[in-house]
Amino acid sequence: MKDWDKELFIRVPKDLFDDPIWNNREFTKKEAYYDLYSLAHDSPNNKGAIVDINGYMKKIEVGEIPKGLRFYVNRWNWGSTNKVSNFLKKLEKLGYIEIKANTPITVVKILGWIPRKKHEATQKKHEGNRSDTPMTQLENKDNNKINNNKESGNDSLLSLNEYEKQFPDIDVNKSLKKYIDYVNSPTHEGATRWFKNEKNKKKPVFSKTKTGLYIAYCSECGKKSYPNDDWQLDRGSECCRIEYVSEKPIKQAV
Repeated sequence: MKDWDKELFIRVPKDLFDDPIWNNREFTKKEAYYDLYSLAHDSPNNKGAIVDINGYMKKIEVGEIPKGLRFYVNRWNWGSTNKVSNFLKKLEKLGYIEIKANTPITVVKILGWIPRKKHEATQKKHEGNRSDTPMTQLENKDNNKINNNKESGNDSLLSLNEYEKQFPDIDVNKSLKKYIDYVNSPTHEGATRWFKNEKNKKKPVFSKTKTGLYIAYCSECGKKSYPNDDWQLDRGSECCRIEYVSEKPIKQAV
């Protein structure tokens, strides 16, 4: 595989990959390759995760995707698992991915994946440090407006108190920290959209294993997983890309 420049990036919103403009038709091979990046396991500390696949616990690392061929058929609107299998084998032959396992499910490793610490250091190098002021103010409970400069027309973040008044049903402090960590240039408009989409109202209490892993279930299909930390728990399930619940959901009879 070509040794790509790991210091130059084009920032693409993560939500794009769940938007109808992206996933409402048959994918081209280029789009399918890009999509693998959005499906890969990620962690701010580059930690792996343990997922339950049909009763078989499998550990995956960042940059890896544990999905069955049928999943790709449905997501990419391709006609058969053979087409998916041939496509992945071709990517592997070209050096873009590595197929680590086929049973009980296909695990794809993206060979061009860049670890978070490397990525974040690169962002600081090329774009300057991300706005540390809002995070520091939040941690110190400083409720003054953040970088407020209305005269210059900046879309500055409001104080924590202001957001708590506007969104009383969510954990604003935690949600705002997540938003600031997610973007390089936080704005009031962006924070407002984030809060509206945030599903952080009353989080369930998750049990833990003896080794300290969370016990969580995909709220869509009920698969059992073992997130390492709160970040992985908040990110949601790897299988259906939806929030975790603390108890296995019971499917209602149709």
